[in-house]
Amino acid sequence: MDVSIDEIRAREILDARGLPGLEAEVFLADGTYGAGRVSAGPDPAGSSGARSAADAAAFINGDLNDMLCGVSTTDQAGIDDELETLEELPAYGALAVSRACAGAAAAGLCLPLWKYLGGAGARILPLPRITALDTPGTDFASVLIQPSGAAGLTEGIAIAATFFDALRDSLLQAGQPLLTGEYGGCVPGPGSIEDRLAFLCGVIEKAGFVPGEDIETVLCLRPAAEPEDRRRFAGRPAETAAALADSFPIAWIEDPWGCPSLWEDAEDTAPVCGVPGPDGEPPEGAAGVIISPGSVSTVSGIFNAVNRARARGLKLVIDSGCAAGETFAADLAVAVNAEAVRPGSLTGPQGGLILNQLLRIEEELGSAGIFSTEAEQI
Repeated sequence: MDVSIDEIRAREILDARGLPGLEAEVFLADGTYGAGRVSAGPDPAGSSGARSAADAAAFINGDLNDMLCGVSTTDQAGIDDELETLEELPAYGALAVSRACAGAAAAGLCLPLWKYLGGAGARILPLPRITALDTPGTDFASVLIQPSGAAGLTEGIAIAATFFDALRDSLLQAGQPLLTGEYGGCVPGPGSIEDRLAFLCGVIEKAGFVPGEDIETVLCLRPAAEPEDRRRFAGRPAETAAALADSFPIAWIEDPWGCPSLWEDAEDTAPVCGVPGPDGEPPEGAAGVIISPGSVSTVSGIFNAVNRARARGLKLVIDSGCAAGETFAADLAVAVNAEAVRPGSLTGPQGGLILNQLLRIEEELGSAGIFSTEAEQI
């Protein structure tokens, strides 16, 4: 079957936050196609040239279409190498085309995307790590939940859905509006991080589950944009997290920019997940790494980051990003046998899309599928 590129089309779209995004479609000669949708946020590769999604779409529809027409979509590394050399194309534009090529190749070969990317070894179904609460006014951005006590993915998603029903009821009974915060979680009334965690544990119990057994919590630090903010902030998270870990069922702490004192004292708190640095290297001292498909400029770059993390023996968490209608994170998580996936919140549509795709993959895997909590025991 011919899986060479016949045409590339791109257009500006809206991401899950209503901000500019980009969609690229790669068509094969028989009409089979793959699509890549990304948020047109900060350019992780720092390339110069086109910046707006409209400009990126125009370049893809014109010059890039001419350059890649006839190239086999299975030559992912070659295509990605070419994309990364183009100064006219921002990194998110390269990522949209790279993902679309992978999707077109999978469709042309009649394979689901997760199996095309991961091969025969792809069989781990990740633990959902779902945004529950935003925590404004504290040192932490949000609190996530993960249904660690579930026997399988379907049960885990059912536990999460039951929890969110109880969360909505609890907020309404407290006279709180069902607001969505900056990081996608519900926003309870004012209070400390201890107040928010106590509230969350109460919701878990109201839903009929045991905190720390059926459902664990994950703390996500608030990003500090400026270096001076990071230095001033450096000591507080470790001290706060150590105290919180003694009182609440905190399974992980997510650190989106790097707090050395937190990682140095990780044995006194909960294990820490960091993000790869600008060079793609995993953070020193962390036990896990968060890989966002929207922060790397190509599919090959994503797998390079995964391989570096695995070489260090780190747990993998795949973040879904903000691309509207995009389920790539679900396929990627299974392809790389990630331990966890961050689909977002169940208060918005994006989380449901990711989880529904994982349910489809669970069905496709059948008895070969292993839930990540079971995989740790193998």
